[in-house]
Amino acid sequence: MVAVGGFFAYKHFVKGPKEAEAGDKLFKAEQYYEADSINLALNGDGVNPGFIKIADNYSGTVKGNLANFYAGSCYIKLNQNEKAIQYLKEFNTDSKQIQQRAYLLLGDAYGDLGKGSEALDYYKKAAHHFEADPSKALMRYSEVLSWRSTY
Repeated sequence: MVAVGGFFAYKHFVKGPKEAEAGDKLFKAEQYYEADSINLALNGDGVNPGFIKIADNYSGTVKGNLANFYAGSCYIKLNQNEKAIQYLKEFNTDSKQIQQRAYLLLGDAYGDLGKGSEALDYYKKAAHHFEADPSKALMRYSEVLSWRSTY
């Protein structure tokens, strides 16, 4: 009985407010991302934190997890593929389409680093992960195969 009460208290008085706070913080970073202000989205503006701080400070929350995805996506745009991989590997979701997108971005990051084998693995993963629409993943997969055969 004490364990159930403790879980209930944690869920409603610790995790719930932390999740809400993370959502509030994420809102401004998402606005910067949509406006293509990548550095502000990643690092914040001095008042509002960016995706990096949100991912670190709110790990274990849904919004903190989403900040990992956004940070990885930002680093792809900045051509900082090692950092993109770091954040994208921390991200996971039950949403098949978004997880497929994360796998595609991981494939792109590895491909840009010249790691064709790893890129191919993530493109395959993306194609199999969301079989209702594997088209993007299969297209990139075939590009990597043709690229590998020419070198």
